[in-house]
Amino acid sequence: MRQKYRHRKGIAHAARYSLPSSRGVDCSEGRDSLTVQGRPSGKGLGNARGSEVKTHLDHRIAKSFLVMGLASEHPVSIDDSAMIATSFPEFFAMIPRLGAMIEASG
Repeated sequence: MRQKYRHRKGIAHAARYSLPSSRGVDCSEGRDSLTVQGRPSGKGLGNARGSEVKTHLDHRIAKSFLVMGLASEHPVSIDDSAMIATSFPEFFAMIPRLGAMIEASG
């Protein structure tokens, strides 16, 4: 069990540090941290090419990139959102109340 958690945490860790920079986000990695520099206009953020963010079935990665997409110049798509319900069942219902929209595709 501990081994599985450690492996899963490793996948999430690797994904968090490799994906933001590929989406135009200015970020830097610390030993146990990720620092993301914001852009008030969202200019250049998101994915103009239309590829999906690979979530590695990690709800934290999925939610982080969907929220980033709300303030991005380009849309942000994720490969799977089903796991979000396990940690935050109200996530998709809450987004419209914030004045934003997330669309399901497929």
